[in-house]
Amino acid sequence: MAVSKCVVQAQRRLGRLPFSQPFSSNWCCGRVLSKFDLPRPMLASPPALADDFFDAVLALSASALLVYRPVRDAAGELVDFALTHCNPAARQLLHLAPAATPPFRAHVAAYAPHNGFDQLRDAFEAGRASGSLVLRYPVDGRAALFQTDVRRAGEALVVGLTPADTDTPPVPAYSSLVTGPLRSPAEESHFLYEVLAHAPVAVASLEGPDHVFTYLNPGYAKLLAGRPVLGLPVREALPDLNNQAFPGLLDQVYRTGEPYVGHEMLVQYDRTNTGRIEDTYFNFLYQATRDPAGRITGVILFAYDVTDTVTTRLQVQRLNGALQRTNQELEARVQARTQQVWQQTQRLERLVQEAPAAIALLQGPELTFELLNARYQALFPDRELLGRPVLEALPELRATPLADVLLGVYRTGQTYLGTEAPIPFAGADGQVQTRYFDFIYQPRFDADGGIDGLVLFGFEVSERVQRRLQTEALQAELLAAAERRVQERQDLIHLFEQAPAAVCLLRELDHRIDYFNATFARLFPGESLRGRLVGEAYPDAFGADVLDRLDRVYQTGNTYTGVEVPLPAAPHPDRPGLARYFNYTYQAYREQGRIVGVAVFLYDVTEQVLSRQQVQELHEELAAVNEELAATNEELLVSNEELLNSNTRLSRTNADLDTFVYTASHDLKAPITNIEGLLQVLREEATAGSWSDTAGHVLTLMQDAVERFRTTLGQLSEISRLQADAEAAAPVDVAAVVAGVELDLAPLQAVARAEVQVDVAACPTLRVPAKTLRSVVYNLLSNALKYRSAERVLVVQIRCWCEAGQAWLAVSDNGLGIDLTRQTELFGLFRRYHTHVEGSGVGLYMVRRMVEHAGGRIDVRSQLGEGSTFTVRFPLAG
Repeated sequence: MAVSKCVVQAQRRLGRLPFSQPFSSNWCCGRVLSKFDLPRPMLASPPALADDFFDAVLALSASALLVYRPVRDAAGELVDFALTHCNPAARQLLHLAPAATPPFRAHVAAYAPHNGFDQLRDAFEAGRASGSLVLRYPVDGRAALFQTDVRRAGEALVVGLTPADTDTPPVPAYSSLVTGPLRSPAEESHFLYEVLAHAPVAVASLEGPDHVFTYLNPGYAKLLAGRPVLGLPVREALPDLNNQAFPGLLDQVYRTGEPYVGHEMLVQYDRTNTGRIEDTYFNFLYQATRDPAGRITGVILFAYDVTDTVTTRLQVQRLNGALQRTNQELEARVQARTQQVWQQTQRLERLVQEAPAAIALLQGPELTFELLNARYQALFPDRELLGRPVLEALPELRATPLADVLLGVYRTGQTYLGTEAPIPFAGADGQVQTRYFDFIYQPRFDADGGIDGLVLFGFEVSERVQRRLQTEALQAELLAAAERRVQERQDLIHLFEQAPAAVCLLRELDHRIDYFNATFARLFPGESLRGRLVGEAYPDAFGADVLDRLDRVYQTGNTYTGVEVPLPAAPHPDRPGLARYFNYTYQAYREQGRIVGVAVFLYDVTEQVLSRQQVQELHEELAAVNEELAATNEELLVSNEELLNSNTRLSRTNADLDTFVYTASHDLKAPITNIEGLLQVLREEATAGSWSDTAGHVLTLMQDAVERFRTTLGQLSEISRLQADAEAAAPVDVAAVVAGVELDLAPLQAVARAEVQVDVAACPTLRVPAKTLRSVVYNLLSNALKYRSAERVLVVQIRCWCEAGQAWLAVSDNGLGIDLTRQTELFGLFRRYHTHVEGSGVGLYMVRRMVEHAGGRIDVRSQLGEGSTFTVRFPLAG
């Protein structure tokens, strides 16, 4: 930035710029200092500059500078610009060979034939600056965007380049103080005062060798947080700087008259006036002031807080330290050759351009964009703002209160501060988006004190606002949820307080007492219970076994219930010597889906237990006195349905008993007659006085008859037990029962060489007495194995399925088969159809009786010579 000012001075010294007002350092410095009522410095005129000064300044400049001269056709029409000078910084930026000087149009024609030429021609012919132009230049075969500042200098056009895709705001090559036509001295003085007074730069004036504060602008006063420093020497006013370099630098400038420029220097001082030392970084200038005789009378300083910029660039600076030091050294050499007033003015413009805020100057009652920095332009990258009224360039503002606010500030002169103001702006795609800004609208005054424009300072805070709104919404949601939980807990506590049960809430795995109601306190009194472990507070009532149950409830979430359990509670007021009984429940409770404790509910049932015990004693006494009355009471408790079932079973039993008496009297006659005949033979043998082989054979026959008689009696016993047994129904694993029966019949199955196929997956369990199911499967499978056909391999199928509210069990075989014309006698007692195999005729009778006893039914389908299928049906709900 300082180099650009040197170019202006060099061109004026060489007579190349036709400015009517000489831009001397004494004049500019005097304008600045006069605003602070400081003595006007009398600087000696600088020596005449050599002819090669211009080339030297270009070579030393860190800014990329191009100098063009116009090319005209025969008619005098400007048709191109010839490149006459390209300094090293520009050649490095554009990757140009040392001797390459391409004309402007030829240089950029491959990328945009009309790229910027009209703007350059207009700037040259109008003889004015043209700032913030974006041009495309070729770099390594691609089109790169550059922010440019263009200015005419006599018959030359000077172009300053800054890459447009960097994070650093583009820096104009010339101070905004010389942009456009020169103002009058009074206007220029007032303009400089307004910039210094309102721009984000701190200015202070010090006098004498002790550097006594004589003036502070608002920016400098803000840096001191209200410290009273006017009239005090700097070492006394700011003692926290005494061990740093700044007092010595002031002494050096006062002694030598040489200015000192500080760039991003660390200052450690109490910036909040609270006694806390903080690290702060500043760009600053120390400039000696002189009286009319040229003697140094004090120092004026300019400072700008760049802490935010420095802290965000520390990492980049560390990586590019060598390059940064080289640039700083080059900048220091250039600044040492620059006159102090130009440096100050250039410094102010640079601070404005590099400010972290978006800054714009609006001119006149139409509020036309006169000047804006790159951050402001970056807010609207697709719009041309300079030279246009603000409401024309940003028409979205018309529908917001900000349009009236802008006009109001211009009309009243009152500054307006906006915080997180929502402003709808249309993007490049035409979609309207609401963006949020912190901003200041500040009036700008001319030399006569009239308002001639506005200064806008703004920061886009959309991300911050959106994060805050999201945070507030989340906080509101969390607060509402917390309030709901608190209210729910209060409601629950209120219910607990009113409940007749004793309630205690235990929290976390160690079961700390979190809450208990008054009923619990009366039953289990204690001191300072809240927060104590329940096992420590009540070692008798909450022993190891109780704590184990609480642990399981906490870990599994399963509720545990105890009924009529005696607990060591406080004695009953009416029965101090008797135990107290409780029904209790341990129930896990959750917060946000996680188990956080166990709720204990205890109900005092001592009265009910004692009453029941008394009733039980009375019942026992009454039973002892009158058993008949007790029997009658018990019969009254039996339901009508059970009575009906009993009557039905009795009817069946009576019918079966009749059949049994007849059959038994008939079938038992044969073995008795046989025994009687055999005894007669033995009697005759004994009378003859000899014991022959016939007698031995007779004894064997008698033994067999006795065995058959015993077997028949055993089967009759089974039938009698079947009448009396009433085993409870329970779910039975069908596959397990079938496997057990197969194991018992394995020898018979091996002899029969039978294949048994089992398919019970469709109904794996039956709710019938296990003994009933096993007997049914055993009898049906054993019959299938015994009554097999010798003509084919025996195949037995056992299937089980559910259908129409019933469980079906089927046993099928391909054995001898049965004549179904005799089916009415198939399930009768002592009925047999195949006499070549040993049997008793009791099995199917017992199967039918057990199935009917379980509420089921048995059927058969069979054909002689092909096989049989026995189907048993049980109700699903046993």
